[in-house]
Amino acid sequence: MNEGDYTWGLFSIPFCHKKIQNWKEKKSELLKLKEKNIPYIKEENIFTDFHSEYNYSQKLEKILKEELDIIYLKFEVRNYFVRKSWIEVSEKNMDHKPHNHGALGLSAVLFLDFNPKYHEPTHFISPIGNFETGDTTYFIPSNVDEGSLIVFPSMINHFTIKNDSNVPRTIISFNMSKKIY
Repeated sequence: MNEGDYTWGLFSIPFCHKKIQNWKEKKSELLKLKEKNIPYIKEENIFTDFHSEYNYSQKLEKILKEELDIIYLKFEVRNYFVRKSWIEVSEKNMDHKPHNHGALGLSAVLFLDFNPKYHEPTHFISPIGNFETGDTTYFIPSNVDEGSLIVFPSMINHFTIKNDSNVPRTIISFNMSKKIY
């Protein structure tokens, strides 16, 4: 090898999978957010409260403070906060088409009611195709279960596949961004 030659990954995309500590207690608190009299509207092919005026971001941030503090350190970001949060429920034959959450910040999926026997986690679409075939490549996180929190850059396209079971899949999704003073 000549001096100055090197091989290096050109870009990398940060991704974090964190298990929620004290899951049973925190799940109980999180379910209270879901039990509010908020209408879940069928949008595209999921039930969600995304367009509800009710915002539980501060409550969510308080419940997950320990985990979010660690995640912010791992992503090396400062002065971040939960900007928007919502719940999604996928019943039988429901899925969520490919989408992203905008060009800035971080997004998260917290698996609230999730059974790996019946459900698959969120799938991620690589922004770079396979360089030999041009095919789209995907990332599917491993070891996801109830109480798993996955965090990724908001600009990454992602989706869920069809729920083939009679067991609903429920997640809390949220976006985080830098505080502007």
